[in-house]
Amino acid sequence: MSILTTVVTSRGTSEAPRINYLAILVGSIAAFVIASIYYGVLFSDLWLRVRRLNPSSVGEVSPSPMQPLIEFGVTLVIASVIAYLVARLGITNWKAALRLATLLWIAFPGMLWLGAMMWENTPWQFAALHGGDWLVKCLLFSLIPSVWRR
Repeated sequence: MSILTTVVTSRGTSEAPRINYLAILVGSIAAFVIASIYYGVLFSDLWLRVRRLNPSSVGEVSPSPMQPLIEFGVTLVIASVIAYLVARLGITNWKAALRLATLLWIAFPGMLWLGAMMWENTPWQFAALHGGDWLVKCLLFSLIPSVWRR
């Protein structure tokens, strides 16, 4: 049975999938911290070069205090949806979680960035940079709720 069929088809019971909300919160916080390190420390020079920003002028423009809050909210929503899929599919081991993460990564960020490169002339380095971030997020959001059961 395909994953899509499994997700769409009812199990025939009224039992809702068990979701570990603490795992969602922990995964979201971990993803937020890792993404901050990923973009702010590990790949900050590449991010600046690809966006054609002058490193000396970056500190002059401060981001809105709402940006991190909105980004965390986005992260929380995505983590919740993937945790729902993990629960609905009955994924309880890391191998199955890795398969789901890989499929989600290919289908969503992978195809979206490919489209951005084709239709919006997004540089491949920019797409690869964001693709790496999304690979980590897909892995975290699939692995944590699959192995951290209630």
